[in-house]
Amino acid sequence: MDTISITLTFNQPLNEKEIEAIEKCQYISVKSRGKIKVNDLIIKLSYPKFKGNTNATLIHDSETVLACNKEFVRVIRSLRPTGSIIMKLNRIDIPFTVYMKDGKSFNDYIGVFYTMGYIHINKNNGRKVISISNFMEDQLETLTFTDTLNLKDYNHKIVIYNQYKRFHDTYTESFKSLLIQEHPDLYKRIRIEVSKKINRHPFKLEEFESMDLYSEYCNSFIEYILNNLYDEDKFIELRKLNVIRWVDLLNGYNMGTGKSYLDFYMFCLQRGDTNDDIKQALEIYYGGKGKSYEGAVTKLNKCISFYEKERGFMVKEVISEYFRIKDNLLEYLI
Repeated sequence: MDTISITLTFNQPLNEKEIEAIEKCQYISVKSRGKIKVNDLIIKLSYPKFKGNTNATLIHDSETVLACNKEFVRVIRSLRPTGSIIMKLNRIDIPFTVYMKDGKSFNDYIGVFYTMGYIHINKNNGRKVISISNFMEDQLETLTFTDTLNLKDYNHKIVIYNQYKRFHDTYTESFKSLLIQEHPDLYKRIRIEVSKKINRHPFKLEEFESMDLYSEYCNSFIEYILNNLYDEDKFIELRKLNVIRWVDLLNGYNMGTGKSYLDFYMFCLQRGDTNDDIKQALEIYYGGKGKSYEGAVTKLNKCISFYEKERGFMVKEVISEYFRIKDNLLEYLI
């Protein structure tokens, strides 16, 4: 569990001192007030910051969620002990952490993310994948998978990001050093976060105390990831398209001419290509797994090793890492 967005509606607007009192709680951020109605207050509630200074440690238990809810109600009621206070849930964010393999960077997973993006876009019309990268260094930082073409109009969205990079860009050097000491595996973390806009009836503030939002939404959020980034038919479709593309490339190249294998592979390899795809294409090209095929596979493996080192993203482990992430996500089911 990470954050939720809520709207509180009071009988009378809060004054400046009351707003300041709320914001003294590190887990509460006042985002806007009186935007639609003068008595409204839009708040972001951070469950990780209820326990610590950042969201480096996510909340994956109902007890902490309910304790935070209860304390939040107490804080609000300490300012307005009487009168009706109505609450509405606007958005819920639940991230899940998966870990990169030793020696790998976030950018190494471009092929994995491409596979997810292909499935997300091709499974349903009107979907989009937006990337944020460091243009000068050609380093991927964040991917957003939306269920609409306009990001602002989403109902669900999945955000995959490099958590270390997020902290690196947000905090001071001294604080980052303390954070790394406390979380030495921060460099290896990939966050996969589901955000959902909530459409449910408003309720009385006191009802929030017993709302176990983590138990209510956790499994459905994981299922949303699996349904939209993991689809067997679309996965097989992508693999077949890649094999067909590589057969065409091999036929056009003519492997027996003595041209540079390395130049060929360096020029033709794309995001989403896998070792298995190209090996299947080689088998088709050579008409089976004979000596010519085996020699070509040996050269392929050498070329891909060079390519992975030079270009900075994996080819050989795309499929295995794609499914390892799925297995990691399944561990969060409750």
